[in-house]
Amino acid sequence: MEPDETQGQTQSTEAPATVGTRLFGVDYEPFNVSETVENIFTYHAPTPEQAAKYVRIRNAAKFLAYVIDKECEAGPERTAAMRHLREAVMTANQGIATHNAIYR
Repeated sequence: MEPDETQGQTQSTEAPATVGTRLFGVDYEPFNVSETVENIFTYHAPTPEQAAKYVRIRNAAKFLAYVIDKECEAGPERTAAMRHLREAVMTANQGIATHNAIYR
């Protein structure tokens, strides 16, 4: 167990064999714990090397965002292009954080 800084309580760092069976008032059969799901929804503090990769990806995306903003007329397509660019950055960062362990 390690201290939870946000609540001052301790939390187990080990995943249980099954996870909760009630969500928003709906009962579910117990789920078997999946290492993949646990990895996806766990915070991964970046190493210095990963942080540098995040910066390079964000800077490249920012450059492309400026090109899109300048060259595309305002409208739904430009909005969609910017949204997809943000999603691409987030997905790339997730791949770095999880060492591309998501559903290989």
